[in-house]
Formats: sequence, C-alpha cells, structure tokens
Amino acid sequence: VQEWSLSVQRQVTPSMMFEVSYTGAHGVKLPGQIIDNTAVVPGATPIASRQKWPNFPTFIENGYNEFSSKYNGLTLKLDKRASRNLTFLLDFTWQKILDNVDSTRSTADAINNPKGTNPTRFNVGAFWGPASFDIQKIFNASYIYEIPFRSESRFARVALANWQLSGTVAGDSGAPYVVYLNQDIGNIGSSLGRADQFPNLI
Repeated sequence: VQEWSLSVQRQVTPSMMFEVSYTGAHGVKLPGQIIDNTAVVPGATPIASRQKWPNFPTFIENGYNEFSSKYNGLTLKLDKRASRNLTFLLDFTWQKILDNVDSTRSTADAINNPKGTNPTRFNVGAFWGPASFDIQKIFNASYIYEIPFRSESRFARVALANWQLSGTVAGDSGAPYVVYLNQDIGNIGSSLGRADQFPNLI
C-alpha cells in the first residue's frame, strides 16, 4: 500500500485559520476470494466443455491475492476562534474509495444473499467500483464553548471550573449500492449459491 498527503494552512485573520489537505492511497496484491474453475466464457454448451479443469466442479479460492484499491480525499477546514471562549470548526470532505469486491458486501447483500458475492478469475475487472464505505461527501460543523467561572473558593474552582459546552452537526451523501444477478445467467457454473455476475441492462 502506498500513501501520500499534502496539507496547506493559511491564517486568514488573527482568529481564523483555513486549511486544505489532500490524501491519497493505492493498494495492490490485496487478498480476496474468488469463485474459481468456472467456464472461461459464457455459452449454452455444457459447462465442462468450457472449463479449465473439466474434471472438477467450481470452487471457492481464498488465496487470490490480486485485488487492488484506490483512495483520493480532499478536505477543506475553517477554524474560527471567537471572543469569550467560543470556537467554531467547519470542515467538508470529498473522497472516492474504489476496490474490487467490497462494493458487493453491503448489508442488503448479506440479507438477500448470505453466502456473499464473489468475482470469478475471468471477470474480476467487472467488480471494480465504489467500496461499500465510499461515502463521497461529508460535512461537519462543531463548536466548543469554554464556560468561564471565577470564584475565591478552592472547592468551587475544582468542581465548577474548566467545563466545556460543545455540539456538532454532521451530514453525508450516503453509501453506494450495487445491482447483481443471483442466477447463473451466463451458464459458467456457480458455487454454493454465490452471485458472480452483473446484468448488462438495468
């Protein structure tokens, strides 16, 4: 996995700071699971005539370490320190997370197809897309107010001083979803009821 980042800060006023930061990552040779020994190509003929090892059925292979991932994220942040112990923080993040099979492992997939969705050796590229945690837009607004308290009493200072009042508001664009087939439409062979094909028309 390779990672890189760049950040620039600017003091706009004596009490306001603006920051732009970028983070990227690229992963290769990631471990994953495929449905192996399916037919090399779809067709109407018997599956065995199109398999690489026709004497064996399709099976699950857990050691297929040929998956990859990409991440790009840009964050804008504004930090405002107001008078009377009040601080505001606004930040917005745009990000994109891509990988091979994670996009098919959502909660809905676990309900509709508990045994999962996996590519075959021959269609791994078709599974490249947004990850299930690819929330592209994230906004946060927060504040912190340090409650001022003064007293001659030592007990009062210990019990009531140095308290803060804070709050936050957050919003995001939501997680992606994917459409796939739960039948062997291509007649390539299936394993344990796992889905391994996408529709060509939605």
